[in-house]
Amino acid sequence: MNRTFCQARHQTLAARGDSCQKSATEMAVRPIRACPGRSATDTEQNWYHMRLAPNLGICSRCYHDHLAQTPFTANFGHENDTSGARRVCDFDVPRTRAVLRQATEGNDFAIFQDYWVRRAKIPRCKGPGAGVAANDKFLWFPLADANLADKFGACNACYEDHVLASPFASHFSTSPVQQRQDQTFVCDVAWDFCHKLLGGTGDWGQISNWLLFRRNLPRCTAVAETDSASRRWHKLRAPEFDSLLTCEACYYDAVHNTIAADHFQPNPVVLQPNSAVVCMYGGNIPLRVVFDEAERVKDWSVFHRAAQVVVRSPPCRKEGTTSPVWYSLIPADTEVDICQTCYTCFFQALGAAHILQPKYVPPGQLRLCNMNLAAPHVTSIYSKLDMAVDSRNFDIFTKFIRSVMHIPPCPGNTPAAGLRWYTNDLFTCCPSCWLTAPIERTQLAGCFSAETLVPTQLKCDFYSTRVRDLWRVACIENDLAGFSQFMKKRLEIWQQTYPAIQQHLQMMKMNMERQATLMMASVINTGANNIAAASAPVGMYGHYGNSAIGYGYETMAGAQGATQFNQGVGMNAANGAPMLSIVQLEGLWKSVE
Repeated sequence: MNRTFCQARHQTLAARGDSCQKSATEMAVRPIRACPGRSATDTEQNWYHMRLAPNLGICSRCYHDHLAQTPFTANFGHENDTSGARRVCDFDVPRTRAVLRQATEGNDFAIFQDYWVRRAKIPRCKGPGAGVAANDKFLWFPLADANLADKFGACNACYEDHVLASPFASHFSTSPVQQRQDQTFVCDVAWDFCHKLLGGTGDWGQISNWLLFRRNLPRCTAVAETDSASRRWHKLRAPEFDSLLTCEACYYDAVHNTIAADHFQPNPVVLQPNSAVVCMYGGNIPLRVVFDEAERVKDWSVFHRAAQVVVRSPPCRKEGTTSPVWYSLIPADTEVDICQTCYTCFFQALGAAHILQPKYVPPGQLRLCNMNLAAPHVTSIYSKLDMAVDSRNFDIFTKFIRSVMHIPPCPGNTPAAGLRWYTNDLFTCCPSCWLTAPIERTQLAGCFSAETLVPTQLKCDFYSTRVRDLWRVACIENDLAGFSQFMKKRLEIWQQTYPAIQQHLQMMKMNMERQATLMMASVINTGANNIAAASAPVGMYGHYGNSAIGYGYETMAGAQGATQFNQGVGMNAANGAPMLSIVQLEGLWKSVE
């Protein structure tokens, strides 16, 4: 989450004072289904914080399950955050729960307060596989064994949250190591499997081997296809799911020691090379959702039923699919198309099947499912569905998708003519971003004109995550002037860079087209020359040419073909200067984009 946004929110919380002091009961907060943990979410709107550490967030589920029944609730404040910012829950980690138990047993809130205030000063772990530069000011704790010290380490946050709560804490060094300016570190404890290992019991020798084993596994490629022989795979036991493969990394993070483990073959398999595979858990979004739901409710049949439909149905592809059954809203909407796979995994498995109904589509017709990652507005659609399922208020989803599916996608940074816009003298917002950012109903939305058709070319500014975050900050601080000042600078830089980049790209395109023409002409002329040479009497030699291409061509066409070839090759360097200029201009634009 944007650091400026965090600071603005915390200052606002302090200024609100008593407005945040209502208890969970007084606010009648319904907790979300499951803690989001360190997976940033924009669907949770009820956040709690300890008053002396407002930058650490506590989701409504953790507050309800762990804090609401303690005598310490007066020390926590509630915040109704409708800004749409992506936030994480800092509470649901072993050390925090352990310290809270200690404080509760001794009826001494100071124990928890002292720890939580100190914990608030430690930067959050960046997550599995994320690189950390020296300028990020992280502390790193290696293993105490000198032979393993450079092979495995924990960032300060994971050291506090997981290592110190583990029976194996003594096997980690208590002295952090220095990170050189030229080094990039990765937190090895961040993987879920490492959390499970450190939270368990057993022989340290075996545990350390497993930690190093997980560290060295190839990372899941998520939705991207990977060569089948690039890693080992785990299969489900049921033969009907033979095509559903889970990479080894995801198996240990998500399957090992869960209700799913008994339904997987225990030993990995090595597949033949040269076939493309997508990991079932990391890359198949519908199955990932229903897998996590089965784990949440501790009922494997939830996954089994959905997976049966998935393997028997055409896959939901970005090119479109010919689903045997399509679903739409009630009443049906012409623009809402949800395939059978997504209906089963996203709606039926999550208790939302009642908001959709079958929709007639001619058999064999190819359609793009609205839940496919390539579909317009899909990120916002997922977000609204999450929010609806968590709150059990499905109007949130149905009203949103019915509105947004009739709006053209955001044109982004590319100027477009003849569209509808919300405008300001310094910035513009398309109808899509007006709903999905969202700008609608925010505190400063009144600075825009009413939606209107604009025949001239305009670009949208609110496709940018940075601009959206700055808008949230401006709304929290009621600082339209500060936002406008940034957008004025951003517009000036766009005017300096975008037209010049487009001009360079056009020049490069013309150069490539001219080069292709020269090469084709060279092939034709050279071919004609070769035919003439083949039909010439033995002993006769060509005399066409010049000092630049040499002599000895049998025809003028041969000399012309050689000249054209040299000109075409020479144009390889013609695009070097424009490309360098584009890189520099894009760097300037990225600084404010």
